[in-house]
Amino acid sequence: MIANALANFANYKFYVGFVFSLVGSVFYFLGLAILKYAHMKNSEQVMEYRTHYLKDTRWWTLFTMFIFGWICEMISFAFVELTLVVSVLSFGVFIGVFYTAWYIAEKITRRDQLGVVITSIGIIISIIFSDKVYQPLHPITISFISSQIIDFNIPILFVIFLVVLPFIFILLSIFRPFKNVFFSASISSSFAASNFILFKLFIELVKTSAETNENQFMHWGTYVILGLSILYTILHTHFTQVTLVSYEFTVSNVLYYIIMSFLTVCGGELIFREWSDTSVLQLVLLFLGWFLQFIGVLLLLGSHTNANSMYPLTQLNDPRGGHLVRVSDVDLDFDSDSDNEKSHTSHHNEERQLNLMESDKSASSKFDLNRQEHIQDSSI
Repeated sequence: MIANALANFANYKFYVGFVFSLVGSVFYFLGLAILKYAHMKNSEQVMEYRTHYLKDTRWWTLFTMFIFGWICEMISFAFVELTLVVSVLSFGVFIGVFYTAWYIAEKITRRDQLGVVITSIGIIISIIFSDKVYQPLHPITISFISSQIIDFNIPILFVIFLVVLPFIFILLSIFRPFKNVFFSASISSSFAASNFILFKLFIELVKTSAETNENQFMHWGTYVILGLSILYTILHTHFTQVTLVSYEFTVSNVLYYIIMSFLTVCGGELIFREWSDTSVLQLVLLFLGWFLQFIGVLLLLGSHTNANSMYPLTQLNDPRGGHLVRVSDVDLDFDSDSDNEKSHTSHHNEERQLNLMESDKSASSKFDLNRQEHIQDSSI
């Protein structure tokens, strides 16, 4: 088992894929962290001076950084397994969270340091015991994918479900019980997982065309897969922005990473069968590495978030330009009848106080007039 796990370290594809995946994860999550505070700076402006993020030059600069990381992740698919790419992504989560802590002057705690150590151990274990370089059991072709769909095989059905899943989350988010950080992160992460698998399929079609005599670009299905991948990149980017604007960076990104990793690994294994030649013990150690990564990432939640982290930031408009507060900090009473009754009572009390003040003023003025008349009579 150890020999099988270490064999691919001699393959140059592992190092190329690992470097692209590592660089991509850093740029990807660091770009998200900086974009978060670009949105916050824009939200602090008075309403008429705010700009849509698509018209903000600063946003485009940071978005380029984010997309560069995303492209690096896509390139790594041509060299290594999806499981390896997902394992390295947790490193980028820490980079993004530590930048956030530095930006808002939060202290790096021992809990953070412990999380880094645990996550690093998990990454090392995952890298050692994954197969690293993807060797498909059979060439991925359009005819193979079509036969899977016709036969209603579970792998391709799961991929189809994964492609449809983000839109199910979008429909659920219309209803108030689902308007929370979990469902918002689920939308963007499911788009990301679908994009990962779709682009991995496209990469395998390109490799099949280059390594065999079967040109997959003769089939319209190849262009459909590429088009869906591009569309899901755009949708994933948009809904990631929505989550960044509304919720805490640490909470949303940890949830995003965990959900996206789970969906990507499950979908990738079903369609690509990356673990087909992997022993049970090696799989147990691989899952142990992922478990340690999740524990390390979850340790961040207690250090850089509080009870209000699940609530969105809300803009309160006032004559001075407004300020950002959390919904949990605002006393929201959704009972309209009680609100009307309270407002009516307070208005009545204010009128009563004004009437009392006016009567006091009139009484004092009458007293002054009577006093002056009495003084004049006495002087005469």
